[in-house]
Amino acid sequence: MPDNNQNVLLKVSASQEDGYCKKVAGAISWRLRESEFCRLRAIKAEAINSAIKALAIVNGRLGKDQQKKIVFCFDPVFENIKDDSGKSSLAISMKITEVFDNETPPAEFVEYKVSSKRDDDHENKLAGAIAAPVREGKGVRMRCIGKLSTYKCIYSSVLAKGYLYSYGLSSVMVPSWHTIQSDKSETGQISAIQIDFWGVPLVDEDEDVQDVPDDKQ
Repeated sequence: MPDNNQNVLLKVSASQEDGYCKKVAGAISWRLRESEFCRLRAIKAEAINSAIKALAIVNGRLGKDQQKKIVFCFDPVFENIKDDSGKSSLAISMKITEVFDNETPPAEFVEYKVSSKRDDDHENKLAGAIAAPVREGKGVRMRCIGKLSTYKCIYSSVLAKGYLYSYGLSSVMVPSWHTIQSDKSETGQISAIQIDFWGVPLVDEDEDVQDVPDDKQ
């Protein structure tokens, strides 16, 4: 029987309520149990930050169960949304799926710390910096602290996806939590969002792939 909830879209708000990210993580987990994927939409940096944090929470919970070894990735795209008054806003829509066996990460990663400083051309520069090593078969590991840093990372990742598509590559993005040593914190540590980005060859979904019988090989 087909899943009647295939078109369910989870709209992540810019709420600053305590525990909101955990609530979103619970909603994502529920959708992934009901279906093979989950769709999210977020507008504004606060909402995008909450969405990525929530998926990192989901991956963190699964990471404690070494028997399952399931990791979820997200595929972000730009989407123009109009409100009731006709005003347009730029949203980030994401499709969350499991990382499959043919999407294994590369052995080498280039590491970046994504700045939260405002720079008109930073997203384009970062997109190019992401795409360059991925074209060479490497991965990119980005660490983000704060909502603006996470937003710039996701925005740049969508741009990088477009660059890589012309090279026959699709993109895999996996968020997780990472602890950084810092003198600015009373505990000496701060939590950051880590996003691993790598490329895999594009697959033609329309191609009819069939096994060759043994007597034909």
